[in-house]
Amino acid sequence: MVKISDSTGPGGLPGLEETPEDRLLTAFMAVARWLKPRSADGRRIEPGAFYALHAVACHGPIRLSDLAGRLNLDASTVSRHVRNLEQAGYLDRTPDPADRRASQVFLSEAGRSVLCATVEVRRARVAAALAGWSEPDRHQLVTLLTQLAEDLSRTDSEAGMT
Repeated sequence: MVKISDSTGPGGLPGLEETPEDRLLTAFMAVARWLKPRSADGRRIEPGAFYALHAVACHGPIRLSDLAGRLNLDASTVSRHVRNLEQAGYLDRTPDPADRRASQVFLSEAGRSVLCATVEVRRARVAAALAGWSEPDRHQLVTLLTQLAEDLSRTDSEAGMT
């Protein structure tokens, strides 16, 4: 069970009051831990690389600069993820038809296979965890998490953090 001790504050620091935001962050960390992406052969895929792989599947073929923009990451981070995904055989490159000096990345068959398998494992795990939840509770969870994601994106945009 996910719980922060009542006698300590966030991160176990005495004297700091635990807030609802602290409890939410702790819950998010626990959920993320249980949903770490793994390849079909059980190898762990770095969460950022998995996010990049998913984005390429949704928007590819795509230039690295455009992928970095979609992921709100700097180009060097995206380049590292893409390089690792290419080395694993999950992404391939093709010349950019609009500019032959540039290239685009796209999902390889191995990438499509590992992405589908990984998403299915995660989906099954979430479905099992939510099996006892009512349909209205499931709907409310999706609604509230979607609203939180949109609000976090908006506050980042307003603060110039994207």
